[in-house]
Amino acid sequence: MPPDGILSDGGGALLASDASKAPVDAGPAPDVSAAVREEAKAQKEAAGKQAAEARAKKEAAAQAKREAAGKQAAEAGGRKKAARKKAAAPATPEEPSSGYILMPGDEVELLIFREPEMSGVFRLNESGELRHPVAGTLALSGKTVHEAESEVTRLLGENYLVDPRLVLRIVSARSAQVVLLGEVMKPGVYPLPYGEGLTLLQAIAGAGGFTELASPERIRIVRRNPEGGTATLRVRMSDLTRGKGGKQDIPLEPNDVIMVDEVFF
Repeated sequence: MPPDGILSDGGGALLASDASKAPVDAGPAPDVSAAVREEAKAQKEAAGKQAAEARAKKEAAAQAKREAAGKQAAEAGGRKKAARKKAAAPATPEEPSSGYILMPGDEVELLIFREPEMSGVFRLNESGELRHPVAGTLALSGKTVHEAESEVTRLLGENYLVDPRLVLRIVSARSAQVVLLGEVMKPGVYPLPYGEGLTLLQAIAGAGGFTELASPERIRIVRRNPEGGTATLRVRMSDLTRGKGGKQDIPLEPNDVIMVDEVFF
């Protein structure tokens, strides 16, 4: 064997027995840089997607915050508008309290659902009883409006109606009244409608107005004060009718006594 270990047939060709020892051509080497570029591209796309999602979430949160702020501002504006409207609205009488204690002389109305013949206005007699044409005598004095309503409902349900529904309300209270004396056409005691107001002009009109001898410029209102004494308010009718000095019609209070003096000749 030759010193270099390679056999030749003389023509430069390798012998078949040693052909396996020759280098094998494995083809072109793999392109590592292309794989790296693909991986970097994928990472960049993933990062871009995450950034887009983050921006979308941030924008959604900001939009929700703006909408909440707008809603709060609208609600605040609505409350302010309602407060202004309430402040500008004229004062209305308060609803009668269901805690009022009934007493003899009070006038009440019974409104019974689907029973008009059993409904109506009734006055408590001196014994504090309501005389009902169907239910008979109902002792209601000393009860609150709510208690009286429950009592009438119970009695009607036990003896006359199935599941009665009714409302009891006060028409006038005996304790709420004013007295007109002197030169008016119909002097006397006038009830104050419960839960409603009555003014001096309304009371005089309800009494038929002044007589020919009346002095409208000399009217006195005697009013009780909380301490038990009385105070006298002097009124000139011309001041009220002309609005002189900014004076307006005078609201009356329970147990006021109105005195209309006679004119001096």
